[in-house]
Amino acid sequence: MALPNPDGVPVQIDGLTAIVVPFTSLENIAPLLPSCDDDLDKLFPWVFTQQDVATEDGVYRWPEEGEEYRFCKLFEALIDIPRQPRGFCDMGRMNERFSSQPDGYWEQQKCLHLLVSEVGGFVRKSLSLDRNRFKLQYCQELITAKSEASLIFERYDELRTPMKYFVNRLTHKKSPRPLGRTSLRSTSLQSKLLYIPVISYTSTSRHDTPQDYLQGNLKIILGQLTANIKALGQPGNEFRDQEVFIVGMHGQFLHIMRGLFDAKDMAAIWLGKDLGHYAFKVYLSNDYNLLVKEEFLAVIRGLVGVFHYFFSGKAKVGAFQIAL
Repeated sequence: MALPNPDGVPVQIDGLTAIVVPFTSLENIAPLLPSCDDDLDKLFPWVFTQQDVATEDGVYRWPEEGEEYRFCKLFEALIDIPRQPRGFCDMGRMNERFSSQPDGYWEQQKCLHLLVSEVGGFVRKSLSLDRNRFKLQYCQELITAKSEASLIFERYDELRTPMKYFVNRLTHKKSPRPLGRTSLRSTSLQSKLLYIPVISYTSTSRHDTPQDYLQGNLKIILGQLTANIKALGQPGNEFRDQEVFIVGMHGQFLHIMRGLFDAKDMAAIWLGKDLGHYAFKVYLSNDYNLLVKEEFLAVIRGLVGVFHYFFSGKAKVGAFQIAL
């Protein structure tokens, strides 16, 4: 798979340098995008049969029953979010500040929960996944002791503790708490209930600069990475390449981030060695306006692609490397 131009925005985080590559195409964010003729019409919101840009009047005329009701609550929450200008990057450089408009923090959490729940349910049915465990028709073998697993959405108030991350032999405990996350819930061989994050959900705030937001997301990415490495039980330099996914909102806009970590670099960071170059890359998609039909459909394809990738057996995500 061809990756985008490696040039990006350097962002410092606890002595590490991450390269953030903005304006990355969805094909490079979600490697298994569904084709246009896949059965995605089940995820087509009713309001876009009436108008190309969802308005308050259109949303509040939504049918209140049947299949057409899908996404109604999502758009009711979207309409309540104060409008923001598009994006926080300009030609590969960080903008200096966000809009001073109220950010609609809790509405964004609700939107993410509703959107991801619909997409996750669609993917589970389309891949013939049993509701309570992964049972892929095309996966040859599942290890019985590890197959009892399910994906759950944890809201902000359900998150147990902030994620910790490990850099240069130091444990950092100040990872911001995301709006929520999708976690793989499973039972360890010691019968301990595990929650391994696979997607974290974030939002911009008028109190932060774009640089603050990216740095916060990078801490969340490192925390999510650490949780997956610990789940794999990888000591010393026996690491595997890893990927981390974040879905963020900026007002009515949504973006997806994909962090890539090389096994050798992770081992060096873990042992406190100087890399001499950037530590990892994060590919940042365009901002997609969820109130615009074509952009909403692009988001749906992107999210379905991420979940397809998780269940494909190809994802370099620790939680799925032990579950599939």
